[in-house]
Amino acid sequence: MNNMKRLLSVLLCLAMVLAVLPMAVSAADTITLYCAAPSSWTNCNIYAWNDAGSNGTWPGVAMTLGSDGLWYAEVDASYTKVIFNNGSAQTSDMDMPTDDKVQYNYDAGEWVTYGSEVEVVETVYYLRGSMNSWVADATNAMTNNGDGTYTYTAALAAGSYEFKAAVADWSWSCPSGSNMTLTLDADDTVTFTLDINANTLNYTLASGTVVEVSYYLMGSMNEWTANDASKMTKQDDGTYAITLSLAAGTYEYKAGLADWSWSCPGDANASVTLAADADVTFVLDVANNTLTNNA
Repeated sequence: MNNMKRLLSVLLCLAMVLAVLPMAVSAADTITLYCAAPSSWTNCNIYAWNDAGSNGTWPGVAMTLGSDGLWYAEVDASYTKVIFNNGSAQTSDMDMPTDDKVQYNYDAGEWVTYGSEVEVVETVYYLRGSMNSWVADATNAMTNNGDGTYTYTAALAAGSYEFKAAVADWSWSCPSGSNMTLTLDADDTVTFTLDINANTLNYTLASGTVVEVSYYLMGSMNEWTANDASKMTKQDDGTYAITLSLAAGTYEYKAGLADWSWSCPGDANASVTLAADADVTFVLDVANNTLTNNA
């Protein structure tokens, strides 16, 4: 009988201790986010971060396109900020939702409940320049080819023109800096092609000549000069590369357009230090805005 009383006393004490202990609430380690991106996007990335770090280097982690037309990815729930992007176009810095399965509608610029009907608003890009007084209307709207490229064809008289591709309110343009230029020695028909994912604008003359944007590796190794010796070559995967024979030492450099209206990286120079003479290959990925080397 005494043993039974002692056992009951122990169980009662244990129950009282458990009653006052704080209950551990386990939060989900990850949440799934969805993005209703523009129909022209052929890829969508999610970049998430907090003061402690991020889910990877820019542009973040590639999302998966679901059968419902929404891009989705699992993200660490501890991140506090998030950006959706396709390597060039992107959202602003947004607060990370705290709920699981939340959907962001890119064109509307708002978070909604997952599965909410999406009103598809196709972004219209215009070829704007001195040939059309820089207007944005039906006469210079570019045609969506359904593969991330847009084209516009114009019959132009001989002369010099400045131009770029842009949306109606100028909130986005390609190139983002200085205008591109075109000089025709004779009347010609010109087709302009915007690749929204690669963030490039090229043009083709009626003769069949394709005039592509040229990128250069400019730095202390070549006195920051844009010429044939520093011109990067387009690769089969869409990147641009150049190999230079460099002496031992430290070099600062960037990849960019000849007129510096665009460069990568966009702020501070990149640098490389060689302990011995070496052949160094530099690779520019315009779509993801990265510049790497094999040193």
